[in-house]
Amino acid sequence: MDKQYRFRIGGRYRFYFNPKRQNVFSGIKGLDAILNTGSFYGAEELE
Repeated sequence: MDKQYRFRIGGRYRFYFNPKRQNVFSGIKGLDAILNTGSFYGAEELE
């Protein structure tokens, strides 16, 4: 994730990833999301 994205603690966000570039390493969704690099498209803040 690029440093251009600024997030607020407690804010709600939607994250976008390229599913074709995601690899499953452990089967644990949270851990796999952290380990996947290069598949992040962007994020938007939800109201």
